[in-house]
Amino acid sequence: MNTLNAALWTTYGIARLDPYIWLPNGIGLALSVLQIGLRAVFPARAPTALPSHQHHSGGASSGGPKYSRLEEHPALEVR
Repeated sequence: MNTLNAALWTTYGIARLDPYIWLPNGIGLALSVLQIGLRAVFPARAPTALPSHQHHSGGASSGGPKYSRLEEHPALEVR
């Protein structure tokens, strides 16, 4: 809608030969067309689900320990 508005005011300013009308509206029209072009080239991504935070689910509310000891992880060796 803003693109159409800027285009009409730019056309009117050019017809009246009034740079105080066509110049700012021409700049707005150019930026509006640029924005539409960028949206066409780079469309919005589809929303993705947030990763689950199961590592935060432990603690006092679930009855289990919130932190585990380093020795309990077989992938992490203590040297």
